[in-house]
Amino acid sequence: METYANHPDHDIRPLVQAPMESPLNLAHTYSRRADMFTRNRKYDEAIVCHRRAAELLLQAMNTTTSSALLDSMALQHKAYLSQIDKLHAKSQLLDLVDRSAKTTATVSRATQTDGIHNVETKQPIAVDEGTVFQILRENDDVITHFFHLNGQKPEDSQIALDKSHFSVGGHSIPNTLETQSLYKSTFSQKVCQADGPPNLADNMTRSSNEVVKMNGKLSSTVRSLFQELHTNKMEKEQLEQKLGDNPHQKKQGPEEALKFASLDLPPLEASYPELSNFHLQS
Repeated sequence: METYANHPDHDIRPLVQAPMESPLNLAHTYSRRADMFTRNRKYDEAIVCHRRAAELLLQAMNTTTSSALLDSMALQHKAYLSQIDKLHAKSQLLDLVDRSAKTTATVSRATQTDGIHNVETKQPIAVDEGTVFQILRENDDVITHFFHLNGQKPEDSQIALDKSHFSVGGHSIPNTLETQSLYKSTFSQKVCQADGPPNLADNMTRSSNEVVKMNGKLSSTVRSLFQELHTNKMEKEQLEQKLGDNPHQKKQGPEEALKFASLDLPPLEASYPELSNFHLQS
């Protein structure tokens, strides 16, 4: 009596019996490897593995004739592509947080003065903005005093300084564009009235212009740095809120050991009871 099992038109072997080097098995291997990279927060490597798994799964789909298996592989392929998009977004978000932290540390070091020892430490040295702006005001006072010694009336510079203050981060500093114009015009008049060779007068005028110009660049640079610092702090707070409060997601360092389990996996076998009547053509 002929049974269902030994009927020549039916094959009761496992529906998928893949060797270790088959595209389907390699796709699952790369998928497991991508999961390991993701757990160790190595997102770039995980993206590469997911992309490779998707490519291998497409190769396996080209050699499969079962419509049910094709549907299953198509869903798995879609899942791989979705993981790639999610890891891309997460990697970009972490890069933004990292760049924001580095920019904040760089601005903090750039605003340090000679009175503060600029040493390399793990924690950036905080600099009070009020101290920095006070130093800038003192610098302008020194230049003002220099022009006073050359005959400028004290009330002229004082009026210019009082009218040219503006605020950055709650602190006011003089607008060097206006004080620069005052210094140039006053000192140029004094040099023209002084007795001496024309070359000496030209050199003194040129030197005064350079001093005022450098002071203006210094004040402008400090203002820009502090404005950028305030902006970066706000962006960092917003990014940290989006990222969440999990400290393990905020740090991805090379010191973390990456451990792999054995990838010598047995051939994958899939059995679907509802597909027992399908015949796989080899």
